[in-house]
Amino acid sequence: MVSCCSSNRSIGRPANGKVRHIRSGAEDWIRLGIAALVAGQSMAFGIAINVSPPEGEERAFIHALLAGSALFVFFVIGLPILRNAWFGVCERKINLDQFFLLGIAGSFAASLQATLSGRGNVYYEVVAVLVAIHTLGRILSERRREAALEAACKLRAAFDSCWKLTCCGEELRMPVSQIAPGDKVRVRSGEGVPVDGILCEGPVFVRETAFTGETFPVVKRAGDLVLAGSTLEDGVVVIEATQYGYDRCLDHLLRSLELAGERKSKLQREADKIVEWFLPTVAGVALLIFIGWTAAVGWDVALIHALTAIVVACPCALGLATPLAVWQALNYLAERGVLIKSGDALERLASINAAVFDKTGTLSSEIPAVVDFVTTEGFTREEVRRWVGMAQAGSLHPVARAFACWSVKGATNAPGSSDPVVVEELPGAGISVKLPEGILKIGNEGILLGESSVRDEAGRLSSLLLLREGQVRTFYVTLNDRVVAAAALRETLRSDTTSTVKWFESSGFQTYIMTGDPGWKPPSELELTPDRIRTGLRPEEKAAAVMEMSQNGAKVLFVGDGLNDAPAMRAAYASLAMGGGAELSRETASGEIFGGQLGASVVAVRVAKHTVSAMRNNMRYAVIYNCIGIGLAAAGILHPVVAAVIMLASSVTVSWRALNLFSDEQMQAENQPWRLKIMPDPSPETQFLPTQNNSAPLCCEGASMAAQTLK
Repeated sequence: MVSCCSSNRSIGRPANGKVRHIRSGAEDWIRLGIAALVAGQSMAFGIAINVSPPEGEERAFIHALLAGSALFVFFVIGLPILRNAWFGVCERKINLDQFFLLGIAGSFAASLQATLSGRGNVYYEVVAVLVAIHTLGRILSERRREAALEAACKLRAAFDSCWKLTCCGEELRMPVSQIAPGDKVRVRSGEGVPVDGILCEGPVFVRETAFTGETFPVVKRAGDLVLAGSTLEDGVVVIEATQYGYDRCLDHLLRSLELAGERKSKLQREADKIVEWFLPTVAGVALLIFIGWTAAVGWDVALIHALTAIVVACPCALGLATPLAVWQALNYLAERGVLIKSGDALERLASINAAVFDKTGTLSSEIPAVVDFVTTEGFTREEVRRWVGMAQAGSLHPVARAFACWSVKGATNAPGSSDPVVVEELPGAGISVKLPEGILKIGNEGILLGESSVRDEAGRLSSLLLLREGQVRTFYVTLNDRVVAAAALRETLRSDTTSTVKWFESSGFQTYIMTGDPGWKPPSELELTPDRIRTGLRPEEKAAAVMEMSQNGAKVLFVGDGLNDAPAMRAAYASLAMGGGAELSRETASGEIFGGQLGASVVAVRVAKHTVSAMRNNMRYAVIYNCIGIGLAAAGILHPVVAAVIMLASSVTVSWRALNLFSDEQMQAENQPWRLKIMPDPSPETQFLPTQNNSAPLCCEGASMAAQTLK
């Protein structure tokens, strides 16, 4: 008895990675509300008894109530401060929580001394205020981080199952992690695309917002690559998976995003260092204030002024604003198809003053465009196109993908045969496929075999091709080793290449193009001087050129995609890899660009510079604020409660600025020309129009954009 495959499961490996628990945050907000409520009530009572001190049992009761409320807030809500401060001691590091703990302990001790001695004012409310400020800062920081992780988890969960097609035509609902290359899944209108794979039929509209930030859908046709995370807008399609379900481009993006914010940037490390020396410095200043005021008016007043200096100087602006800004920038770019791997990489992008671009696959599409096509006598254009279309549909070879626009529905099977077309790759030459008519080959001169007449015919057809100027290469089609057609293929720049290169050049960056193609001539619209364009470079020569620029003071951004770009990326100060490029270059680079939009490099640099500038401004603000606050405390002008309120206002201000980094109208307006667009690159589907003259130029403008991400 033959068993149906519908009873079997895919052999795909379960997805790696831990499931993250995302807290709702309601408990934190309740705690903050309690701390704020107690702080407000304690502040009212504290001011009242300091202005008009009660006597006897009434005084004892109110003081005990205030002291109890302070202890309640600290032990119910503020224990994370104590825990983190202790961890810092164990690790022999000074952290922000120790600063809070010092202020809390100082204010409680000073107030308790006033209660027991009957001299001076009490400031128990400062304990609740400091706990509330700490809780607010922790909520803001964690919420920003958790929001990013929650968005990543929701996006992953939305594409974690699929309808797999069996060999019997049945559909099985299963986890996408069990999908293996070659499996076919069905996707219906409105559903998310769960796998990376090749579209078996089309055309359909697909929305690729997860990778480009744009909401407008693009047309995908049979043979095009579709990525998990996209959404099918119309129709019902079958997709053949090209990756395991646990190793999709979406999984790579989400894993990298989850890790990116964990790595501290240089500015974050600087802020940590400031905190490390700031605490002993402030403690020393507070001691000097205490000594000075003790000598002048007595120790009880001196203690209050010293406490005020400690409270007002808490550098929570540094501890809050810097990580918030980093998370904001990483999320902002990720939503627009740019994945920066760490905060440090973000700062490196902000510091560049030179840009180097690879050519093939970076400035240009790695899939050439067919610009002319002629056939020999005895063969019609329609039948040659049909043969080539069948060969293209069964292969991911670059030569075949150049003819992706010729793929037709049902072309994966030869007429009269139920067996799929089997394509054989001819290394360095092209591809070969067996059809009922014979052996069809597509490729360069390497496929021209047999007598000299074959090459003579190839030369004759090549001479008939028009539009042969520029970077045009000739490919041939043979049937049983007889030349039946010739095609002129030309490398085409991406739609946003010119505007991107011009932006870097006009913005004052040293802008270079380095390519291994020895005969490449840049189009005039790039407007780069000849000394800025270097051709015929081997990988080690690219890296050497980048290192030479670095030795001359340049901080180089290298944008590339190929395996040969990895050494130059490693030598550069910062680097960006096109998301469809070689894995080694993507792993080496500081960040990746998804969606094939070169203009995303402009967005990345602008956002990085804007973020780092805002972070440095916040750090300057924090230092100036603390110096002024300590000065006022030393002069005896500042009240401890006022100091706590000022510290709260400072924390809220820098946090608000960090959370609203990219809501600024100027930032939005300046980024508008670089808003990522999911348009076919470089142009839509090729259409060949029959002409009476076999050598007439054809309206053929290139293969589909999505196929360019396959190598």
